[in-house]
Amino acid sequence: MSAAIGRRGAGAGQVRELDALGLAAPLLQAEIKRLAAAYRVKLEWETAVGLFVARVESGCPALLLIDTDLLGCPDDLCKFARSLRPDVRVFGISCYWSERDEALLTCVDALLHKPPRRAQWEAMFDRAGIPRAFQPPPLLLAS
Repeated sequence: MSAAIGRRGAGAGQVRELDALGLAAPLLQAEIKRLAAAYRVKLEWETAVGLFVARVESGCPALLLIDTDLLGCPDDLCKFARSLRPDVRVFGISCYWSERDEALLTCVDALLHKPPRRAQWEAMFDRAGIPRAFQPPPLLLAS
């Protein structure tokens, strides 16, 4: 998962936001929104599975975040999304020590746990190639 995922309208030397769609309850949405603020990601949300699937079907974004408490194992949805957009990344979100973890790992690109922990989410966003909102300048070494 080291390759960067698709970005909207990125021109030469320009880093744009990544389109993402999440399925989660409002409280979890707020927690993830705070963590995602450090990245160039346009994250939109749904709380209903039917609306989420309809939005994927009408224009699959580059990144899907799926709370497995709302959907269970998203195997069919992952296959469907990849049929529409082969480069889509799917992040599953589950409770720690969920009995679903093993099954989830067969269909999602990454498995994140709730409650969200900054270090885990930042590592996964970085590995997925999602650009940070602020990139510190490179260190200049005195010669």
